[in-house]
Amino acid sequence: MEKPVVLFSLLGLPVTAYALCVVLSLGAGMTGLWLRARKSLRPGTLGTLLTLALPLGLLGARAFYCLARLSFYLEVGAANMLYLWYGGYALW
Repeated sequence: MEKPVVLFSLLGLPVTAYALCVVLSLGAGMTGLWLRARKSLRPGTLGTLLTLALPLGLLGARAFYCLARLSFYLEVGAANMLYLWYGGYALW
């Protein structure tokens, strides 16, 4: 598996172009959601949704990716599924 090109490091974690695009698109989506839903949802509900969106979305995308490539991860070691910084997310 090829290592991705690192653009820069943030708090000791490598940031790739793919990760940067995912974070920017998530930010745009969260801003759009906040603009549309701030009048119809309670502030606490909207804040909780926006706070949980990123970690749960990335964990779900990683889990789906690892299950789709299960034979690969069984071959190289199942512990590699936990290395989130090596990429491999099913985000379409």
